[in-house]
Amino acid sequence: MNVDMEALFWTVMNLAAVATLWWLYFVGYRAYRRDKTRQALYRLRDELFDYWDAHGLDFDHRAYRTVRALLNGMIRSTNQLSITFVLLMIHGERRSSGNTAADEFAQALARSVECLPKTHRRQVLHTLKEAHRVVGEHLVRSALPTLIVDVATRIVRVGRSFFENLLYGAGRRRQWREMDAFMVRFGERDRVAT
Repeated sequence: MNVDMEALFWTVMNLAAVATLWWLYFVGYRAYRRDKTRQALYRLRDELFDYWDAHGLDFDHRAYRTVRALLNGMIRSTNQLSITFVLLMIHGERRSSGNTAADEFAQALARSVECLPKTHRRQVLHTLKEAHRVVGEHLVRSALPTLIVDVATRIVRVGRSFFENLLYGAGRRRQWREMDAFMVRFGERDRVAT
């Protein structure tokens, strides 16, 4: 039995590369995205607390407790949060009939926020909107296909910026201006000659 050592070498190298990429995505990158999302949600929760404290509002108010519970739930669920999870949740929600827990929670949240004065209501709604933006960004950026597109886009941006600096960097701008001025003079000379 003859073993092609070169083919075996490249097979092992490809498997090692795939394993490294798998580890980088599933261990490194997803942990980074999870931690970044959690930090953003912690910041929102702290800002809501500071706002509530600065305005002397009651921390036992239903709106505060409901939004804080929602933010805490978002923080705890970032491990399981993925596009697949959300799609399955939406599918299950559509299949169920009648009043669901999501409907009941949305109604309770709306009722609790409605009883706040307008300025405080605006702050609570801003916090909710920002939390949904953070979770949405987490869903999009932690998905493998969007990661590939994001990396490719960043590579193109870096390449474009490199070539723009190469062509139009600080020292090059003067050279381009001189060449432009020469072209203008050359074009005017050509026009006068004809």
